[in-house]
Amino acid sequence: MRKAAQWAAKAAQMAQQIAQGHAYKEHVLKQDEFPWIETREQFRDFIAGIVRKPSAWKPLRDGRTGFLDRRTGTIVIRDPNHPDGGAAFRRPDAERFFNKKLK
Repeated sequence: MRKAAQWAAKAAQMAQQIAQGHAYKEHVLKQDEFPWIETREQFRDFIAGIVRKPSAWKPLRDGRTGFLDRRTGTIVIRDPNHPDGGAAFRRPDAERFFNKKLK
């Protein structure tokens, strides 16, 4: 399997785990950060797209990885140590937060 195909499969797996976790209830339903997303499947596909082709990414503490989508102000954090696999959320200052605060 080529590297691109391997990464796409891994991104889909990460996105599935995150979309099934707390991020959907908290950030999609409760806080309405993603008003265009109506289902966990849409959330999964959105997250997978960011992970596959982020505006920026960086390794974080404790084995986590951060991904930024500048266009939507979305940050995806992959946390293999968390039962949900990580989180996805939006911030108005996403790029600044990603570059300066996310460690």
